[in-house]
Amino acid sequence: MANEKELLEIFKRIEQNVATDDDIRIYNAWCNSFQQKNEQEIHADFEEKKAELLDKINRKIERRTLKTYQLMSVAAAILILFLLTPSLYNYFTQSRDNIKPVSSLQVANDIAPGSNMATLLLSDGQRFSLSSQYEGLVTTQNSVTITQLSDSVVVFKDLVSSKERTTPGVQYNSLITDKAQKYQLVLPDGTRVWLNAATTIKFPVTFSGLSHRKVELDGEAYFEVAKNPSKPFIVITKEQEIKVLGTHFNVKSYAGKKGTVTTLLEGSVKVNNKLTLKPGEQAKSTTDGRVHISKANTATEVAWQKGYFEFNDEDVYDVMNELARWYNIEVVYEGDMPLEKMKGTISRSQNISGVLSILEATGIFKFDVMGNKVYVHKAL
Repeated sequence: MANEKELLEIFKRIEQNVATDDDIRIYNAWCNSFQQKNEQEIHADFEEKKAELLDKINRKIERRTLKTYQLMSVAAAILILFLLTPSLYNYFTQSRDNIKPVSSLQVANDIAPGSNMATLLLSDGQRFSLSSQYEGLVTTQNSVTITQLSDSVVVFKDLVSSKERTTPGVQYNSLITDKAQKYQLVLPDGTRVWLNAATTIKFPVTFSGLSHRKVELDGEAYFEVAKNPSKPFIVITKEQEIKVLGTHFNVKSYAGKKGTVTTLLEGSVKVNNKLTLKPGEQAKSTTDGRVHISKANTATEVAWQKGYFEFNDEDVYDVMNELARWYNIEVVYEGDMPLEKMKGTISRSQNISGVLSILEATGIFKFDVMGNKVYVHKAL
């Protein structure tokens, strides 16, 4: 059996489509080693090995870009995806020559992934389209400069202290991402926010003179909150109020989706002024007002912010909902859908044909693309 360093090199060669027959043999043997245990042991051992290997990959990468995770989409994704269902283990023993792409129609109607774009709506009604193609000052607003950086980040900087500021009342701006868009925001206090697709965040023009830092969220965002013990940071969603002083956490609260999920990575947060989360925990709210705390798979919850999809016991409807937001597609289900749970990692930087090829390779689903519609069929 190859050691971890050799496995990483093999994963690289598979990703680059230069793997040898021996590489594929060693790769398959590594996969097959997990079949010798019962299902519960398989999950635990595989998750541990997966985490170790991905951690080693990440430590070798100095700058994380969307392309960084192409390695995981090809080498790790084909290995990891759909691991949950025992009947699919035979899939992992196939050589890469047996992994067939989607139809020529699918490729001919390929759909590009989302990009770094957003709309900034100011309190006075001004609207700005933001993208990575522009760098520099966007505008000024009540002594707050709004600057767009080359790496798709819009930065708000308050040039006036709270003692000097005389503007009455609180004015709010909004940053909005549509489907197939994402963006980053630096608030006037230094808090960094990553917005996923189809997300809106509403925030004050300045926090000066306020006793707290309160923002409203509809969609999904990852927060790295600047510490300020005298001025708590509060995130308001439809079902939750998350209160923090300085921490890293993810909030998922899409309209039409049941409940809000807050996942804590670092620090401490209080949900609805009742429940306190510890790192590695998440609070799930239901529409009836109940909140449940459980252990979280933090890698899964923040995968989108790192540039990849990570599915953890998801069915086809959950998977396709994620793809619909990122690729701005309409999903049409034809016939009854298999509900096998799926588990895996796929890069968000590739065209949709690459993602659908991995899904089709299981032999469970077939896909067709017509315009922006993706038709899902049960494989014959």
